[in-house]
Parts: sequence; structure tokens; C-alpha cells
Amino acid sequence: TNVQQTSATLNGSVNPNGADTQYWFEIGTTQSLGNTTPQQSIGSGTVAQQVTVNTSSLSPNTTYYFRVDAQNQYGTSQGSILSFTTGGQQGSAPIVITNAATNVQQTSATLNGSVNPNGATATYWFEYGTTYNLGNTTVQQNLGSGTYAQQVSSYLSSLQNNTTYYFRIDAQNQYGMVQGSILSFTTGGGYSGSAPIVVTNSATNVQQNSAMLNGSVNPNGSSATYWFEYGTSYNLGNTTVQQSLGSGTYAQQVSTYISGLQNNATYYFRIDAQNQYGTVQGNILSFSTGGGYNTCGGTTPYVQTNTTSNVGQNSATLTANVSYTTSDMSGWFAYGTSQGNLYQTTGNTNVGNYNNYNNYNNNYNNYNNNSFSQSLYNLAPNTTYYYQAIVSNSCGTWYGQVLSFTTGGGGYYYNNGQMPTVVTSPATSIAQNSALLNGGVNPNGYNTTAWFEYGATTNLGLRTGSQTVGSGTSQTNYSLPAVSLAANTTYYFRAAAQNQYGTAYGSILSFTTNGGGVIYNPPTVIQQPVIVTTAQGTGLSCVMLVPALDVSQLVAGQQFTYTVTYRNGCNFPLNAAFLKVILPTDVDFVSTNYPFYNKDANGLSYNLGVVPQGFQAAISLTGVVHKDVIIGNTLVFSAVLNFNDARGHLQSVAAYLTALVAAGGALTASVFDAFAALLGNWIFDLILFLILILAIIYWIFFHRKETTIVNNVIGQSPVAVDDDGVDVLRAAPPTSRT
Repeated sequence: TNVQQTSATLNGSVNPNGADTQYWFEIGTTQSLGNTTPQQSIGSGTVAQQVTVNTSSLSPNTTYYFRVDAQNQYGTSQGSILSFTTGGQQGSAPIVITNAATNVQQTSATLNGSVNPNGATATYWFEYGTTYNLGNTTVQQNLGSGTYAQQVSSYLSSLQNNTTYYFRIDAQNQYGMVQGSILSFTTGGGYSGSAPIVVTNSATNVQQNSAMLNGSVNPNGSSATYWFEYGTSYNLGNTTVQQSLGSGTYAQQVSTYISGLQNNATYYFRIDAQNQYGTVQGNILSFSTGGGYNTCGGTTPYVQTNTTSNVGQNSATLTANVSYTTSDMSGWFAYGTSQGNLYQTTGNTNVGNYNNYNNYNNNYNNYNNNSFSQSLYNLAPNTTYYYQAIVSNSCGTWYGQVLSFTTGGGGYYYNNGQMPTVVTSPATSIAQNSALLNGGVNPNGYNTTAWFEYGATTNLGLRTGSQTVGSGTSQTNYSLPAVSLAANTTYYFRAAAQNQYGTAYGSILSFTTNGGGVIYNPPTVIQQPVIVTTAQGTGLSCVMLVPALDVSQLVAGQQFTYTVTYRNGCNFPLNAAFLKVILPTDVDFVSTNYPFYNKDANGLSYNLGVVPQGFQAAISLTGVVHKDVIIGNTLVFSAVLNFNDARGHLQSVAAYLTALVAAGGALTASVFDAFAALLGNWIFDLILFLILILAIIYWIFFHRKETTIVNNVIGQSPVAVDDDGVDVLRAAPPTSRT
């Protein structure tokens, strides 16, 4: 972004995967790159963080190639190579992104991408061909001079059937020409329909000799299979076993574990998928294996979620397979009615110790029956549940794929329900890097989960966590925070909700975050908590949920205690109570006083069980603020309490607390800093000088020596003040009374 005549801002994202990580960018005028930026630390978090580096001294009217690299103790990963072209005068070239092809037929396809003209009149076109050299171009199209990303498409015809095509989007304005990354698709063999849509995602859990390959696949309504290709060069050469994905019409996250890799080696990979209408290939990404043994003294387990069995109207059995490991491990399942919010968990099970490496095949799908299972009860009928297997040992925690099943129907069930009704409301609590998104949902009588989608364009692309909103028949308001936002940026968002009859969306609204700048930090930066009750039914305001921090301000490197107090003031117990606490991404979890919890990224889940009538308790956890946190950032602490009411309906109460990151001084320091800043101002200095002159004049002409008679108090003589200003009591006998 910000591509100018001799400078540009390089952007990327890095997930440290739980280990201290350094990142840098490589850049050059060819795909061999050749130049690197200084390494920078990004900490040891477990979520993707946006990183940027400003470059200068570039040549005008020149195409540059770049990628982001990152390294921790387990290996080095490299991002895909992108490009941009510097302008010939002050201004910015367009920003382009190549998106997956759609409507892929036997002899035709639609190429897609997005273009931000960056404020100057821009044109765009697509290049395509049967090799990476491309060779064909579409007609250039005018896109105007907007300052936001616009989705564009171009229809291709007269293609060869059963053929793989490569393509990318290009755009140009007066400041330069840019090219998107190259993607591919494969035409069908003579059927009417669409090939799958695939996206290659970054590899995770990269070890010395193994890694997890990730991607997403949309079967486009026809039974599809997927696999990964990988190798030590762009030619790849190795493939994983094909897996069936069904015939859905939405993107599904998929993963495959590979082992037997060389240590200290760079591997390239991509995801492929095929249905009856064609084969498509994702873009090629890379990662680098580590060079040493896991320092925890053991090996990290690998887990695969399996399909369910014994699915009934109110129950199901979940199973999973587990790899070998050199230390004992425990396993459990997380599940829920929303794929993005598996808010319920089973109990932990001792999975055992599988030391025999020969039992473990390089194929991720073969675990020689090293498996565990747990049963679920009290499920809702005719409801789709999502679930995921999780295993953990002393070396870490691994998560299996998220799968789903649908419970059977009861005799009272009729397929005449309707999806939720959703309304988007204006955002509130807008800060420099966060905002509270608001909306309303009518579940229309069926268990419903709600969330928000948001992003810097109307294409959105990001989403919050999900929240249950019950099964009522009237609108209930809900709010969720959007965090890690950029300052001075307009964001678009909408409310979304889902029940068993479908997913509904509200209208798209927008807000603009506050700007950065000089911040005078008062000592109290912890804002009052925002309590948002989204429970359905009568009298559920009797459930209290209050978050609090034990400090008056947060600064870099500071340890704090975050406490969530909950109280059941209702006339019935809260059944199946479950508390989810979500910490800001700029803090790390240290410990908690409640022993029964599960940790997922920066979220902690507490299974409270039954909360009796009139019961009150508090759960505390200790955390520490990242040392590289940005002063002025707003940190959002969230807490959500889910439970079943007296009628068995699922209810939810949420609370949010925001804290502004301070520079580190107390009030006196802030006051003196502000006062010192004023001393350099000539108007302030003049006023101060005049006040001093008036004080001297008053002292000379009005402070004369005088005696003041104070009214007599009963039983005392008057009190005089002598010429030196010293009080003198002249006692006299009391006046006699008759």
C-alpha cells in the first residue's frame, strides 16, 4: 500500500504459533528478491498479526517483488511473492488482489479480483493462459478514481475443456502499474455446473520433520474431493491422499498433516480440488521446517476429528484418532451450534501414551486405531452441531478439523420454520483500534447464534466470534467487539445470525476509527464496563455479569488481574452455565484461580455447571500486557455467560470492559508533563508574568500593618492581632450577670 514514486509500505500477517518470532520482508526488482528489511520481533502469540514495513529509495516506474518471512525456534516460513510498481510522480498506484475463478464450465469461466484505484483514474484487465507465462489479456476496463477496493470480473469463453488455466489481475493509474498473484482453474469435461473454489492458507504447526497444510474448499454444489501438492520447489511433486468433502455450497476449512520432511528445508504447497465440472488449484505458498528437537522434551500430538456415530434426536457419539507421542496426553471435544463458536466442551479423557512410531503412518489418515470417543446428551432435535477434537500434552495442544452432524427430529417437528430476522445498528465505543458492533436478532422461535462481519471494504472479509441469542420470538439486541483495527480507517459491518432454517444478514453500515497522535494519559484509563444483556424471557435481568481490572491503568509489560463476577439473582437455578472470557490480542494469559477451564487462542472457557439461585462468585485470571503494545490502543476485555433458563431455553449475557494503553506515568507526572509543555508557549508565559507583577503590587500597597478586632465570644475578652500579625489573647474575668 501507499505506493509512491520512490517508496511503498509492505504488508503481511504473521502467526507466531506460540513461540517468540522475528519477521522481515524480502524485496527486489526480480522474483529472486535480494534485499531484506531489518528483523523485528512480534512476540509469541497464537493469532495472526498484521505487520508492515515502510521502504524508501526505490526507483520510479519500476516493478518490485516482495514477500514476508518469519522465524521462530521451530523453523522459517515464507509468504507468497507479490508485486507492485512505483509511480512516476507523487501519488499511489492501484492496489489489486486476484480472487478465485467462478462459474468454471467446459469452455468458459469468470475471472475475479478487486482493485482500489487509490484516488487516481485507473483501468484494469486480466492476463490468462495455460502456463505461468500467461500470454492472453482481456479488454481494459475503466474503474474510475475511488479510494476503496471494488470487486471486478471478466468473462472468458472459447476455452479448451479439461485444461488448467492460470490468471491474474492487473491495474494501472498515472502513478504506476501493479499485478496480482497468479491463481489457476481447470475447465470441465462437458457438464453444466461449476468447479470447486479453493484457497491455500498458511501452513501451521511446522516442526522439524512435519507440518499441517491448510486451505478452504467450496464444492459449489457438487460432490468434491481435495488434496494437497507439496515439494521443495515450485514444481511440487508430492501429493496427499484425496479426501471427500461432500457437495455443499459454502467454503469449508480443511487440513492435512504431512511428515517425513527434511529439517531446515523450504517446502512449497497448494491445495487442489475436483468435482464433475473441473479441477482447480490454489495459489502456491511456502514454509520452512525447523532444525532442532522440541525443547519441551517430548513430541506434540496430532489429532483427527472423525465422523459421528449413534446420532439420535438428542444425542450423538464423537470420535477422534490420535498420533503417537512421547508423553501422556488428554483429549476432549469442543462443540456448539455455530462453526465459529464451539462454546461447550466435554470432560477431559486420558488418551494415553502411544510411543510406537511404527504404529504411525506418514499418511495423516492412518492412526492404527489410536482413538478416543465421548457421547453427547441433551441435544436439541433437528439441529446442526459443529464439533472438534482437541488433545494436549506437556509439549502443546493440537486441534482437529471442525466437522458437523444434525440431530434427528421429534414427532412435533414440522419443516415450516423461518430463518432469523436481523437488524444492524450503529457502532458505539469507537476508539483508535476497536469498536463495539451492535445489532438485533429475532430468532423466530429456534435456537440462534449471531455474529458480525466487518472489513475495510464492503466485501467485509472478517468476522467476530459468535454469540447465542436463544430461541425467542421477539427482537433481542446483542453486541460484539471488533478489535485490532487500523486508526483513521473506515470500516463496514453487518449483523448476521443463523438457525436451523438458514442464515440472515442485516444491512451494511460503517464507522471510522479515531486517529493516533500525541496522547496525554490520565491515570485512570479503565472505562466503565458495558453490560449487554441478550437473554430472552421474563426477569432474566436478574443475572449479573460484571468485569473489573485491579489496576487504574495498563502500560506495556504490566501484569494485571481481570475478574469477572457473576450472580444468579433469579428465582431458578442456571443450568449448563458456561463462561467464555476473551482477552485482547495485546495481552498474554498467565494463570487463573478456577481449575476447570480450556484455553483457545486468547479465550478461556469455564464450565460452571449449575449456578444455584442467589449464588454469587468471581473468576479471576492474571495476564500481562505485551511489551510492544502501542500507546493509545484500546484493549477490549469480553465476557459471555451462556446458560439454560427454567424452561430449558438457551440464554446469554455479555459484558465488555475497555482500557486505554497509557504511556506509564501517574497523574502528577501527566500534569507536570502537560505544564512543562505549556512553558514554551509565549502567551502562557506572558499571562504568568502579569500574574506575578500583580501579586507584588498587592503585597506592597495593600498588606499594611493593622489590628483586627474579633467579635467577643461569650466568657472571653476580645482577641487582638498585633502589628506583627501574632494573635494575642488578653484574658479578662467573665462579666457577672444578675
